[in-house]
Amino acid sequence: MRSGGVAGVREGRAILRLPQEGVTGTGYHMSMDIREIQIAIEGLPTEQQRTLLDWLAERDFERWDTQIEKDFSEGGGMELLDRVKRQVGQGHSAPMHEGRNRR
Repeated sequence: MRSGGVAGVREGRAILRLPQEGVTGTGYHMSMDIREIQIAIEGLPTEQQRTLLDWLAERDFERWDTQIEKDFSEGGGMELLDRVKRQVGQGHSAPMHEGRNRR
């Protein structure tokens, strides 16, 4: 990670590798817990916070897509869809716009 970033997590703390001006190699490590990361993010200009949010959202979407592809490639996803179709066909489900039955 020459440009910096999270190098890993140890004991609940993110290990960051930060670039150093004029220094070649891997730079140095700094350990931050989640609260310290939150504070650092709050200190960023709004535009950089948006950029970070966009990156996190894209990362989340990619992980979700990867998980869905994995689930369906192993056959489990199709079994779930078949079960839902049976439940709907048997009248055990209602359209979402009708909401859940309140007890």
